[in-house]
Amino acid sequence: MKMTILGWIIIGVFLSLLFIFIGFLGWFYQKKQQLFFQIFKQLEVENQEYINNNLLKLTLQEINVKFKLEPGEKVFSNIPVTVYLQHKLKNNQTHSKYTIPFENGISVGYGQGKRIKEMYQIPFQNGHMFITNQRILIINEDITTTWPLSEVNNLELSIFRINNILYQGFYLYTEQKRFMIIVKGLETPYLIYKVWKHES
Repeated sequence: MKMTILGWIIIGVFLSLLFIFIGFLGWFYQKKQQLFFQIFKQLEVENQEYINNNLLKLTLQEINVKFKLEPGEKVFSNIPVTVYLQHKLKNNQTHSKYTIPFENGISVGYGQGKRIKEMYQIPFQNGHMFITNQRILIINEDITTTWPLSEVNNLELSIFRINNILYQGFYLYTEQKRFMIIVKGLETPYLIYKVWKHES
């Protein structure tokens, strides 16, 4: 049976709409990537501002805490955080695939193989982060996690998307593990860095 003119018109309209829809999806994806790129570019600018100016303004002011300290240990910060445990890293892999290193030890990361990666993990720990001159502690009512400062290999600023919501935070690398830490503002990773460098 031969196709009628009306049939060809319907097929043509359908194909046109399909191409328009595919084009729209491509345009939307590009716009989304540009948005993420602009967010990370702004993070770079803020990072440079901290490296060049604000890092010097951060004061290591000792605070009092109720938990037991090691001999000679001083606590400088108490910050609410959410921590996600990341997969084990490959040998010699110390950064995300897209990363912007800085001489002073802080980098900006674009995610493992993508500019921004959807995260579905269950939080490893919610609690308060205490930064001392010997270690980093995450404490809540159920568990205490401790990372000696000597085992911190790298800090990496990043933006995370969890359940379609963007969060700012940083990666903390210790030996073969990477922890994703959600925290407001940029001060925390730089405070860790300043204590880390001051005590090393």
